[in-house]
Amino acid sequence: MDFRTEAKKFFTDAYYVAIEEASPEVSLKMNLRVKGDKIQLGSEWLSLHDIGKIWVIGFGKASAAMAEVTENILGDLIHDGVVVTKYEHAVPLKKIKIFEAAHPVPDENGVRATRQIIELLEKTGGKDLVIALISGGGSALLVHPRAGISLKDKQDITNLLLRKGVPIEKMNVVRKHLSAVKGGRLARLALPARVVSFIISDVIGDKPASIASGATTPDPSDFAGAEEILKDYKIWPELSPALRQWFLNQRKNPAAETPKPGDPLFSKVKNIIVANNQKALLAVKELAHRNGWEPLVLSSSVQGEAGEIARFYGAIAREIRLSGQPLPPPACIIAGGETTVTVTGDGKGGRNTEMVLAVLKDLAGLGDAAFFSVGTDGTDGPTDAAGAFGFSDSLNRAASLGLQWKGFLKNNDSYSFFKKIDDLFSPGASGTNVIDIQVLLIR
Repeated sequence: MDFRTEAKKFFTDAYYVAIEEASPEVSLKMNLRVKGDKIQLGSEWLSLHDIGKIWVIGFGKASAAMAEVTENILGDLIHDGVVVTKYEHAVPLKKIKIFEAAHPVPDENGVRATRQIIELLEKTGGKDLVIALISGGGSALLVHPRAGISLKDKQDITNLLLRKGVPIEKMNVVRKHLSAVKGGRLARLALPARVVSFIISDVIGDKPASIASGATTPDPSDFAGAEEILKDYKIWPELSPALRQWFLNQRKNPAAETPKPGDPLFSKVKNIIVANNQKALLAVKELAHRNGWEPLVLSSSVQGEAGEIARFYGAIAREIRLSGQPLPPPACIIAGGETTVTVTGDGKGGRNTEMVLAVLKDLAGLGDAAFFSVGTDGTDGPTDAAGAFGFSDSLNRAASLGLQWKGFLKNNDSYSFFKKIDDLFSPGASGTNVIDIQVLLIR
C-alpha cells in the first residue's frame, strides 16, 4: 500500500473511532440507565417512585442522536419531549418530537422549536424530571430573543461574530445576553421540576456555562463583558444605534442579568459532561498504537487562527523529519480543539479545510508526510465537507492542474481547492460533536 492510500485510510479510521467514543450510543448509555424501579442519572440512582413525569428536551447537532438513545433506554417512561437539531441531522423518533433548524446562524424554525420547548416546560411539576440533551450547536438552534431584540438582530450579530473570528466562549457570552433561554434562563423556566442535563462538550475546557451558551448552568459573565467583546472585535460600531442603546439599557438594569452562581434555582439542576474532545483523542491514540505508529497526544485545547496553528503543525513536521523530536518516525501527532478564521475573502470553506491548506507549504519536500483536520460533527463551516487531507505532494499536484494555492487561501476558498484535487473528507453528519481533531503523520 502506498503512503497516500495508507494515510487516507488511517485518517478515515481515526475519524470513526473518535466519533464512536464520543457517540451518544457509548457516552449516554454510561450515564442513563433503568434497572427495576431505579433510574441512573450520572453517578446518582433515584427511585422512579419518587419521580412524577419524565420530560425530555434537547438542542444541538447531536440532540437527535441523543434523543434516540434516550428513547431506547427510557421507552414509555417518557411523558413527552421536544428536541431541535441542525438541518439533515434528524432521526426517526417515537415519543419525542423533533425539529430541524439552521446553524450557525439562527432562523425562524429555531424560534418555533424553542417555543415548543418552553411550552413543554410550562407543564412540568415539582416532582417531575426534565432530562436536557445538550450538545454543540445549541447556541444557534435554541432561539428565543430577549424583549427588544429581533431574530434579524440575532442573525446580524451572529454573522458579525463569525466573520470577525470571535472564539466560541466569547461568542457565547454575547449570545447569552441576547437570549431569554440561554445563560441559565432555561433552568429557571423549568422550575419547579428537577433538571438533569447530559452534555456532549464542544468547547475547550468543557465548561458547562460555555457549551450551547449554558442554558441550564449559572452564568458568570455579564452585559458589561458582552459589550466589551463586541468592542474588542470592532463589532460595536457596526451595530445599529438602537441595538447599542439596548445593550446600554440592559447593563444598567440588574434584573436583566442572567442568573449567577449561587442562585438557589440551580439547587435542582445537575449538569453532566458525558463526552468530550479528550476522550476522542485517546481513542485515536489507541488506534495509532495498533497500526504501528508512535503516537503523541499534544493537547485537546488547540485554539487560535487556523492559519497560525497550521504553521505550528508545519514546524512540528519539519522538526520530526530533522531531529526526530518530539518523537521519531513513524510519528503520529494528535491534537484537538477549535480554531477560528477571520474571513476576508468570499470563497467557500471552514476552519479545518483552511488549516490543511495553510499547512501544505510546510509539508512540501518532507517525503511521506500527511496532515488531517476534521470536525467531529461531520461538517466544516457552511459546506458538505468535514475536513481535508494534506500531503507533501499536494501543492505539486495542484500546480499540475494550474491551481495557485495562495490565491485560494487568500480568498478563504479552501473547500474549492481540495475539491479540485480530490482531497475533501465528507462523511456526513456524525450524530455527535466534540469539536475538531488534527492528526499529523510522518513516516
